[in-house]
Amino acid sequence: RNARALVAFLCGCEDRKPATRCFYPGLLDSAEEVKQFYSQMAKGNSAPIAIKEPSAKVRKYNNLVKVLQIEEFVDCMPSPVSVLDLGCGRGQDVYKWSRGFRKIDVRNYVGVDFAEEAVAEARRRHETLNSQAKLRQGGQAPAEYPASFYAGDLREARTFGRLRDDGNARFDVVTIQFVLNYMAASEEGMRGFFAQIHDLLRPGG
Repeated sequence: RNARALVAFLCGCEDRKPATRCFYPGLLDSAEEVKQFYSQMAKGNSAPIAIKEPSAKVRKYNNLVKVLQIEEFVDCMPSPVSVLDLGCGRGQDVYKWSRGFRKIDVRNYVGVDFAEEAVAEARRRHETLNSQAKLRQGGQAPAEYPASFYAGDLREARTFGRLRDDGNARFDVVTIQFVLNYMAASEEGMRGFFAQIHDLLRPGG
């Protein structure tokens, strides 16, 4: 219920202009510290056990919100779609785009994260997803959607340049989950980041 209320609120905000500017530089976590944390998590050297159990409940809720967002905004789009996942982490969401769960087909999925170890894990999870699908289909290919993964800093234009160089220049869907707060080092940087997304997103996406 809360997740659907959030979706309704965001839809109602589309055409509103904020009365005040709300940028607070230096308020949020250091991106370098975050990168090190998620690299350690991908290696299996994560936070102490004492804080894992409470965070598991938060992750469960976050996953529900993400699923509802996909159902609300993506499943109704013309199929197939291309997806850009900025801040893909360890590939927690690769199964959410599976043909077994979506009403639409994914033509192409591109995941980007600044922790190389996390990207390696995301790639492994997608390979596992594809292998499982092939087994269910008796070895027929392609079993699942094609995917590519990049390790790169989303604050740097060269990261997006690599995508374009590989032919990944336009997407129907751009998803950014729990990443924007780490991008807020400067207002100029945030504006540049959103400009990159604007250029990558197809009209109507």
